[in-house]
Amino acid sequence: MNILPVMRELISNQRDFKFNHSLPVVVESGQPLEFREYKWGDNLVKSHLFSVMEPSADKQKVYPQVMIVPLMGFQNDCHRIGYGGGFYDRSIEQMKEIYKGKILMIGVAFEAQKFDLFKKSAAESDIWRENQCSKIERMRLKFENNQNIKWVQLDTDQPLDYIVTEKQIYKKD
Repeated sequence: MNILPVMRELISNQRDFKFNHSLPVVVESGQPLEFREYKWGDNLVKSHLFSVMEPSADKQKVYPQVMIVPLMGFQNDCHRIGYGGGFYDRSIEQMKEIYKGKILMIGVAFEAQKFDLFKKSAAESDIWRENQCSKIERMRLKFENNQNIKWVQLDTDQPLDYIVTEKQIYKKD
């Protein structure tokens, strides 16, 4: 889901809010994200790792206490499937340490991204393609009763506080 229109609306109305905005920067594989201050209209530069646009190195490094987190899929209990790099899980853990657990994490998704079990397809390769799984995520899926595939949660997975879809708001228990 492209959350840029939501962010544009929030940032363009920032006079109504008392917080700063930031965007993530992937500094190095296996490390938490770095967040840098961002104002709508600031120039963005292409990342050296993933070729995505991000704030330039001259922008102030910040530590967000509220995070809007991307996801590929989610469960009712607000566990998310990311994109397989673990960047947000490490970043969430880092922010929890900094703020002694007092952070707010919100995922934005379509209702169609919610799952309990992946349905098993005729061919195993179809499962990965249909569910858009990365290599790392493939290792975390396990077959259950030869019918469905269940997502295996790791100790490092960080559940979100809320996931907002076009139909409802999910809240972590």
